[in-house]
Amino acid sequence: MTSVPAADVLHHDEGALVLMGERLIALSLVGSAAYELATDGIKGNELAAALDELFGVPADADLVQLTSDVIDLLVAQGLLSVDEAS
Repeated sequence: MTSVPAADVLHHDEGALVLMGERLIALSLVGSAAYELATDGIKGNELAAALDELFGVPADADLVQLTSDVIDLLVAQGLLSVDEAS
């Protein structure tokens, strides 16, 4: 998967604001990190490992499911493009 280039990105203490065309999208720290990590392309398992290293995972959570949820949200907002190899 790869981040879709934005018109502008403003990073702040709680995440980022991403300008896509005429839409302004607010991202959490995790969403912002995932968007940035995918700039040059990244596979789902690599993204999961990187997010785990940056933020950790709650003991009762599933890393794969959490990462999948983040990916789905970013794709739905038009911030990530996913190819079959991701």
